[in-house]
Amino acid sequence: MQCTKRLQLEKKYQLYSAAFAAARGVLDKRMAVCPREEFLRLNAKVDKAQAAVDWALRALDSHIKQHCCLTHGGEVPV
Repeated sequence: MQCTKRLQLEKKYQLYSAAFAAARGVLDKRMAVCPREEFLRLNAKVDKAQAAVDWALRALDSHIKQHCCLTHGGEVPV
């Protein structure tokens, strides 16, 4: 039986990572050509996305350590 909570946390991490990458890509493309206000807005979006990735990674890491999910081949110990 696989650990449902770990799978949920992994999915959140992947989603937040993709959102960060997308926000960072937009900022990278617009950085030298956008007005200061737009840059600040885009940079704030990147910062918020990075915070979400950091949270998701900490939550996943904490769950794995507490629950020992990966020590049993990704399955809940019985």
